[in-house]
Amino acid sequence: EINSRLVHADEIAKNLQFFYKLEADTGVKLVDLRQNVVAPGGKPVKTKAFYKGVGYAVAVRGDYVRILDFLRKLESRHRFCRVLTATVGVNTASEKDRGNELTINLGLELLGQP
Repeated sequence: EINSRLVHADEIAKNLQFFYKLEADTGVKLVDLRQNVVAPGGKPVKTKAFYKGVGYAVAVRGDYVRILDFLRKLESRHRFCRVLTATVGVNTASEKDRGNELTINLGLELLGQP
């Protein structure tokens, strides 16, 4: 059962579909979505562990309720997820209908196989 919940780092398109599905289900707008295939030092991540974290940079925009829904579903869906960093900002757009939107930038990992 655990293996069915793991991501494979080399299946980038399939892994990104997880986030697109969350976007569709919650009504938030994905502003940025990147799978981190290289460590911060510029070298590929190589571990001898049975499991490894597959890193993602995710930014979503939406109202407070939709962003909370996105976070709840991120935590409770089929994948094992760990949020490493989170930054929330208020959009200062001059458009009337975007005045109450927030943007959240997440650094997170999905549990995967090496």
